[in-house]
Amino acid sequence: MAMQRWLAGLFVVAAAAGVIWLMPQSQARDPRPLQLTASKVRFSVNDETADRIGRLKWRGTIRLVGNDKEFGGLSGLVVSKDGSRFLAITDQAHWVTGTFSYDGKGNLTGATGGTITPMLDQKGNTMSGKSGDAEALAPLVPNDPDGPVVVAFEGDHRVWVYDPPKDGQRTVKYAVTLPDDAKALPGNGGIEALSVWDKTSLLAFGEYTADKDGNLFGWTLPLKAGAKAEEVKAMPLKPVSPFAITDACPLPDGSGVLLAERRFSRETGVGFQVRMLSNDAFKSGPAQGEVLANLGMSFVIDNMEGISARTGEKGETLIYVVADDNFNRPIQQTLVTLYELLPTDQ
Repeated sequence: MAMQRWLAGLFVVAAAAGVIWLMPQSQARDPRPLQLTASKVRFSVNDETADRIGRLKWRGTIRLVGNDKEFGGLSGLVVSKDGSRFLAITDQAHWVTGTFSYDGKGNLTGATGGTITPMLDQKGNTMSGKSGDAEALAPLVPNDPDGPVVVAFEGDHRVWVYDPPKDGQRTVKYAVTLPDDAKALPGNGGIEALSVWDKTSLLAFGEYTADKDGNLFGWTLPLKAGAKAEEVKAMPLKPVSPFAITDACPLPDGSGVLLAERRFSRETGVGFQVRMLSNDAFKSGPAQGEVLANLGMSFVIDNMEGISARTGEKGETLIYVVADDNFNRPIQQTLVTLYELLPTDQ
């Protein structure tokens, strides 16, 4: 759930002249250099030898701290095919770029900042507060942080396709058509998960709202401007209580999608799971999928919000999960964890 914060442009008041000078819009929207400090974090709170949970093998966790006050609240992630670069979004309407580094075994060990850039709306203006609550990010070209991407916003529920960056900034190409039940989702429970489903549509899920049959709302959304509402197809998902959906990404081999899901209670704390849906998961009704791993407070986790996957050098499936710190530092933290998906027989 995003935090509400105000953003203000730089201003100087010339009291004697009664003049207020505001930062030009073009300057306010420019990319800024971002410095990141990365530190390695253990996997298990109590067991230093632990490196596996369910079908996921741990391949490294890092904690990120940025030098820009707008760094935080990471809610979506795209990692390049070679794992070297990433694009993320914040729930306060910023793009974040950077690079990842690894040890000789391919385990995640560090990160370097690139830029942090305000996101623009359809009119080319920066966004603030709830108007910029970006919650889901999907690349139209798999694992391409430099290509066109799709972003879902909640509060004022909408999904926008952004062009590749020009002079460091992305502009909105068109709005994706949403069905009425997506527009009617709770203000803080909108579309949290986006993934390219096929060449013509996106797979989208709401965070936690159920339909009349008790299934979570899901849809395929046409990837074109001006699509008609009747072109949207319902794709209901069976819930796994008490989890809520936070993100989705395609499996790199094209066989399905991965879901990141989160739970929280005062009694048990925070937890998250990774669920896998095959391409035929919806053929016989609401999809169930396979839970690959379920992690709780005995592991070093936080508010796990974004997920991205790629193929490693040995053909293995590598899964990245990023935590949203809710700008609630130092109580919460920005974490990036790398997992390897193990075969079913291991």
